[in-house]
Amino acid sequence: MRSLPHSFSVRAIRVLTAALAVWLTAGWLAPATATAHTCASACNQIRRACNGSAKAALDFARTNCDTDAAACAALCQGDPLICPGDGCEACIATCGTTREACRVAADDARIADRATCDTTLTSCDDVCVDPIDGACVQGCKATAQHQCLRPAKKDELTCKQQCPKGAARQACFRQCRRALDLVIEACGDSEVRCVSSCIGLGG
Repeated sequence: MRSLPHSFSVRAIRVLTAALAVWLTAGWLAPATATAHTCASACNQIRRACNGSAKAALDFARTNCDTDAAACAALCQGDPLICPGDGCEACIATCGTTREACRVAADDARIADRATCDTTLTSCDDVCVDPIDGACVQGCKATAQHQCLRPAKKDELTCKQQCPKGAARQACFRQCRRALDLVIEACGDSEVRCVSSCIGLGG
Protein backbone atom coordinates (compact mmCIF):
# COMPACT_ATOMS: atom_id res chain seq x y z
CA MET A 1 0.00 0.00 0.00
CA ARG A 2 1.35 3.43 -0.91
CA SER A 3 2.23 5.61 2.06
CA LEU A 4 1.19 9.25 2.51
CA PRO A 5 4.15 11.63 2.47
CA HIS A 6 4.87 14.83 4.43
CA SER A 7 2.98 16.06 7.50
CA PHE A 8 -0.20 15.84 5.40
CA SER A 9 -0.41 12.11 6.14
CA VAL A 10 -1.83 12.21 9.68
CA ARG A 11 -4.62 14.58 8.71
CA ALA A 12 -5.37 12.61 5.53
CA ILE A 13 -5.71 9.38 7.48
CA ARG A 14 -8.09 11.05 9.90
CA VAL A 15 -10.18 12.35 7.00
CA LEU A 16 -10.39 8.91 5.41
CA THR A 17 -11.26 7.24 8.70
CA ALA A 18 -14.06 9.70 9.33
CA ALA A 19 -15.32 9.43 5.78
CA LEU A 20 -15.47 5.66 5.82
CA ALA A 21 -17.38 5.73 9.08
CA VAL A 22 -19.91 8.15 7.62
CA TRP A 23 -20.30 6.09 4.44
CA LEU A 24 -21.59 3.20 6.51
CA THR A 25 -24.60 5.34 7.35
CA ALA A 26 -24.82 7.25 4.08
CA GLY A 27 -28.55 6.70 3.80
CA TRP A 28 -29.19 8.75 6.93
CA LEU A 29 -26.99 11.64 5.74
CA ALA A 30 -28.93 12.41 2.55
CA PRO A 31 -31.25 15.43 2.73
CA ALA A 32 -34.96 14.71 2.72
CA THR A 33 -35.33 16.61 -0.55
CA ALA A 34 -32.68 14.56 -2.38
CA THR A 35 -33.37 14.10 -6.07
CA ALA A 36 -34.76 10.70 -6.98
CA HIS A 37 -32.19 8.41 -8.61
CA THR A 38 -32.63 5.74 -11.24
CA CYS A 39 -30.30 2.89 -12.13
CA ALA A 40 -29.02 4.91 -15.08
CA SER A 41 -27.99 7.88 -12.95
CA ALA A 42 -26.53 5.69 -10.21
CA CYS A 43 -24.47 3.68 -12.69
CA ASN A 44 -23.17 6.89 -14.27
CA GLN A 45 -22.27 8.12 -10.80
CA ILE A 46 -20.26 4.95 -10.26
CA ARG A 47 -18.41 5.48 -13.53
CA ARG A 48 -17.65 9.12 -12.73
CA ALA A 49 -16.30 8.20 -9.31
CA CYS A 50 -14.30 5.38 -10.86
CA ASN A 51 -12.79 7.72 -13.46
CA GLY A 52 -12.07 10.34 -10.80
CA SER A 53 -10.17 7.77 -8.79
CA ALA A 54 -8.27 6.61 -11.88
CA LYS A 55 -7.37 10.20 -12.81
CA ALA A 56 -5.99 10.76 -9.32
CA ALA A 57 -3.95 7.57 -9.63
CA LEU A 58 -2.54 8.87 -12.93
CA ASP A 59 -1.63 12.22 -11.38
CA PHE A 60 0.00 10.42 -8.45
CA ALA A 61 2.06 8.26 -10.81
CA ARG A 62 3.13 11.23 -12.94
CA THR A 63 4.20 13.17 -9.86
CA ASN A 64 6.29 10.18 -8.81
CA CYS A 65 7.93 10.20 -12.25
CA ASP A 66 8.78 13.89 -11.90
CA THR A 67 10.02 13.48 -8.33
CA ASP A 68 12.26 10.55 -9.25
CA ALA A 69 13.65 12.42 -12.25
CA ALA A 70 14.47 15.46 -10.14
CA ALA A 71 16.20 13.26 -7.55
CA CYS A 72 18.12 11.49 -10.32
CA ALA A 73 19.34 14.80 -11.79
CA ALA A 74 20.34 16.00 -8.33
CA LEU A 75 22.45 12.87 -7.87
CA CYS A 76 24.16 13.52 -11.19
CA GLN A 77 24.89 17.12 -10.29
CA GLY A 78 26.02 16.22 -6.79
CA ASP A 79 28.60 13.68 -7.94
CA PRO A 80 31.94 15.44 -8.54
CA LEU A 81 33.04 12.55 -10.75
CA ILE A 82 30.16 13.32 -13.14
CA CYS A 83 29.29 17.01 -12.88
CA PRO A 84 30.81 19.17 -14.07
CA GLY A 85 32.39 16.99 -16.69
CA ASP A 86 31.86 15.24 -19.97
CA GLY A 87 29.35 12.79 -18.49
CA CYS A 88 27.15 15.36 -16.75
CA GLU A 89 24.84 16.13 -19.65
CA ALA A 90 24.44 12.45 -20.53
CA CYS A 91 23.66 11.55 -16.92
CA ILE A 92 20.91 14.16 -16.67
CA ALA A 93 19.58 13.19 -20.10
CA THR A 94 19.23 9.60 -18.89
CA CYS A 95 17.12 10.84 -16.00
CA GLY A 96 14.86 12.61 -18.48
CA THR A 97 14.52 9.51 -20.64
CA THR A 98 13.58 7.43 -17.62
CA ARG A 99 11.00 10.05 -16.66
CA GLU A 100 9.36 9.92 -20.08
CA ALA A 101 9.19 6.11 -20.00
CA CYS A 102 7.66 6.33 -16.52
CA ARG A 103 4.98 8.75 -17.72
CA VAL A 104 4.16 6.57 -20.73
CA ALA A 105 3.63 3.62 -18.36
CA ALA A 106 1.37 5.80 -16.21
CA ASP A 107 -0.67 6.80 -19.27
CA ASP A 108 -1.02 3.15 -20.30
CA ALA A 109 -2.27 2.29 -16.83
CA ARG A 110 -4.82 5.12 -17.08
CA ILE A 111 -6.13 3.70 -20.37
CA ALA A 112 -6.58 0.32 -18.70
CA ASP A 113 -8.34 1.95 -15.74
CA ARG A 114 -10.71 3.81 -18.06
CA ALA A 115 -11.63 0.54 -19.74
CA THR A 116 -12.30 -0.97 -16.31
CA CYS A 117 -14.60 1.93 -15.43
CA ASP A 118 -16.50 1.46 -18.70
CA THR A 119 -16.86 -2.25 -17.97
CA THR A 120 -18.15 -1.41 -14.50
CA LEU A 121 -20.82 0.82 -16.05
CA THR A 122 -21.91 -1.94 -18.42
CA SER A 123 -22.11 -4.47 -15.59
CA CYS A 124 -24.06 -2.02 -13.47
CA ASP A 125 -26.56 -1.37 -16.29
CA ASP A 126 -27.03 -5.11 -16.75
CA VAL A 127 -27.62 -5.92 -13.09
CA CYS A 128 -29.24 -2.87 -11.49
CA VAL A 129 -33.04 -2.88 -11.19
CA ASP A 130 -35.25 0.15 -10.54
CA PRO A 131 -36.44 1.39 -8.14
CA ILE A 132 -33.29 2.02 -6.09
CA ASP A 133 -32.59 3.73 -2.77
CA GLY A 134 -32.08 7.25 -4.09
CA ALA A 135 -31.43 8.74 -0.66
CA CYS A 136 -28.62 6.27 -0.06
CA VAL A 137 -27.03 7.06 -3.44
CA GLN A 138 -27.29 10.80 -2.80
CA GLY A 139 -25.69 10.30 0.59
CA CYS A 140 -22.69 8.62 -1.04
CA LYS A 141 -22.10 11.60 -3.30
CA ALA A 142 -22.59 14.17 -0.55
CA THR A 143 -20.26 12.33 1.78
CA ALA A 144 -17.56 12.00 -0.89
CA GLN A 145 -17.69 15.74 -1.53
CA HIS A 146 -18.06 17.11 1.97
CA GLN A 147 -16.43 14.51 4.23
CA CYS A 148 -13.54 13.45 2.00
CA LEU A 149 -12.64 15.66 -0.98
CA ARG A 150 -13.25 19.10 0.49
CA PRO A 151 -11.20 18.60 3.68
CA ALA A 152 -8.41 16.99 1.66
CA LYS A 153 -8.18 19.99 -0.68
CA LYS A 154 -8.05 22.34 2.28
CA ASP A 155 -5.23 20.26 3.71
CA GLU A 156 -3.34 20.53 0.44
CA LEU A 157 -3.51 24.33 0.68
CA THR A 158 -2.24 24.20 4.25
CA CYS A 159 0.53 21.85 3.21
CA LYS A 160 1.65 24.24 0.44
CA GLN A 161 1.57 27.21 2.78
CA GLN A 162 4.03 25.39 5.01
CA CYS A 163 6.49 24.70 2.19
CA PRO A 164 9.80 26.56 2.52
CA LYS A 165 10.88 29.17 0.04
CA GLY A 166 13.84 28.49 -2.16
CA ALA A 167 15.04 25.56 -4.21
CA ALA A 168 13.06 22.97 -2.24
CA ARG A 169 9.70 24.71 -2.69
CA GLN A 170 8.61 22.95 -5.89
CA ALA A 171 9.55 19.54 -4.51
CA CYS A 172 7.47 20.30 -1.42
CA PHE A 173 4.53 21.35 -3.61
CA ARG A 174 4.77 18.03 -5.46
CA GLN A 175 4.62 16.16 -2.16
CA CYS A 176 1.50 18.08 -1.14
CA ARG A 177 -0.20 17.30 -4.44
CA ARG A 178 0.96 13.69 -4.28
CA ALA A 179 -0.70 13.29 -0.89
CA LEU A 180 -3.92 14.87 -2.16
CA ASP A 181 -4.03 12.53 -5.15
CA LEU A 182 -3.84 9.53 -2.82
CA VAL A 183 -6.83 10.80 -0.86
CA ILE A 184 -8.82 11.63 -4.01
CA GLU A 185 -8.20 8.11 -5.28
CA ALA A 186 -9.42 6.64 -1.99
CA CYS A 187 -12.49 8.92 -1.98
CA GLY A 188 -13.48 7.76 -5.47
CA ASP A 189 -12.98 4.10 -4.64
CA SER A 190 -15.11 4.44 -1.52
CA GLU A 191 -17.89 6.25 -3.40
CA VAL A 192 -17.97 3.42 -5.96
CA ARG A 193 -18.34 0.85 -3.16
CA CYS A 194 -20.94 2.97 -1.39
CA VAL A 195 -23.19 3.44 -4.44
CA SER A 196 -22.77 -0.20 -5.43
CA SER A 197 -23.97 -1.24 -2.00
CA CYS A 198 -26.95 1.16 -2.18
CA ILE A 199 -28.23 -0.39 -5.41
CA GLY A 200 -27.58 -3.97 -4.39
CA LEU A 201 -24.42 -4.66 -6.39
CA GLY A 202 -22.25 -5.35 -3.38
CA GLY A 203 -19.07 -3.40 -2.59
